[in-house]
Amino acid sequence: MKNRKVQFVVFILLALALEFIPFINIPLKWLETYFHEISHGIAAIATGGTVVSIRLNPNGSGLCISRGGWPVLISLSGYLGAAFWGWLIIAISEKKVQLARIFSIMTFILFFISLVLWARDVLSILILLCLLSLNLLMIRKLDHTWLKAILLFIGISVILNAIKSPWYLIDGQAVGDGASLAELTFIPEVVWIFIWMLAGLYGLYLSWRGLYASRN
Repeated sequence: MKNRKVQFVVFILLALALEFIPFINIPLKWLETYFHEISHGIAAIATGGTVVSIRLNPNGSGLCISRGGWPVLISLSGYLGAAFWGWLIIAISEKKVQLARIFSIMTFILFFISLVLWARDVLSILILLCLLSLNLLMIRKLDHTWLKAILLFIGISVILNAIKSPWYLIDGQAVGDGASLAELTFIPEVVWIFIWMLAGLYGLYLSWRGLYASRN
């Protein structure tokens, strides 16, 4: 148990440090962006809309274009969904190895569906193919200890990104999810940014608390 707590803290520090290391952090940025954009897409589908396309860019930015659905929930779900995905991945990493492998397979299927149905440009297709390859490597080649450790690190990276990325919206350009929510609800953008940050911090806190209940 103590080792898992130490590993958790070390992975937080490592994920923060990788932000300043070019190229090495690119696959993590793609994963973080994917979970953000797919959360928009899931919210659109769940509220009766459809996903038109999902775009992933080499620099780590992205865009989900949807039609129909509830705009408030769709705009809200990007950062909120990323925080949830991060918490879920961390939680899965604390469970039995078989469950971690099943989750990796389900994620592989989600990547594949996104590639076939929603990737419309060459760069997005190539990025999703890279993510599929990395996921397949995790499923087939890594031993049990490494699989759980990598899932933990990915979950921490995703949830940290969900905490810090909303603050980039304070750029005076009035674009992005915060600006959309401000226009739809008349609630200032900074309020939504604060909500997203708190959601991410709460997810990180729940993940830390989950170490106390871990039995693996």
